[in-house]
Amino acid sequence: RSTVDGRDAVRGGLKEGLMLTSGFASVSSIFHPANRRGADFRYLGTQKTDGGEAHVIAFSQKPETAKTVTRFITNSRSALALVHGLAWVDAETFQILRLHTFLLHPLPEVQLLKLSTDIKFQEVAFKGISAPLWLPREVEIMVNFRGRDLRNKHSYSDFKLFSVESREESKPVHIPPSPPAPESRE
Repeated sequence: RSTVDGRDAVRGGLKEGLMLTSGFASVSSIFHPANRRGADFRYLGTQKTDGGEAHVIAFSQKPETAKTVTRFITNSRSALALVHGLAWVDAETFQILRLHTFLLHPLPEVQLLKLSTDIKFQEVAFKGISAPLWLPREVEIMVNFRGRDLRNKHSYSDFKLFSVESREESKPVHIPPSPPAPESRE
């Protein structure tokens, strides 16, 4: 996240009892072929949506094989949160249109009883990239943390594309020779 002039946005609010939430562009990676063994999937059928028809798929992460997990962090502790939920996939393009996730099990070690996210995706085109990306348009997060119900809502627009280039150089390291071993006398 950044400000309009490109500087990092200041993250505040934890001390005031507010909740910080992030990382929603990667939630759909649960469906990536490299991660699919980490969840069970069930096809539920089709449903009419705003733009046409969508396949509805239920999923539930498996604790023993899940690779992509959510981390819930408090001021003093953190815990991994596995989820289950529903995905709406466009019947023509097979793009994920919407994901709704729920906490698989409460996390008493961080006092998290409920966690749900509702993510709606949109197609975003960037100059210089041939295929559009599907990124979050709107995200709503609801939690029951320490007995309090909290809700965050994110709306995304005006995406910017940044690129970073890096180069690795290696220089020979001079290692001085080891001193000769002492002679043994018998």
